[in-house]
Amino acid sequence: MDGIYFLTNASGAKTAIMIDLDALRQRAISGREAVQYLSTFDEIKEIIDLELSRKEPDESWQTVRRRLKKQNKLRAHI
Repeated sequence: MDGIYFLTNASGAKTAIMIDLDALRQRAISGREAVQYLSTFDEIKEIIDLELSRKEPDESWQTVRRRLKKQNKLRAHI
């Protein structure tokens, strides 16, 4: 795909991806390609979100519940 490059290690295994957003924006893409790009970006975003969430500290349900009640985002019967 134009605008998407894989970086490889010495043995040829893919270790990183580089996305040229300008190149992707400039391309006129058909419907099928658009779906392919969008699904690829969705997968990448999910992986990034997962990795970022792993770095967040764990919270107990009681702590979360207390915080949500204080912010008026939780109904009293829960």
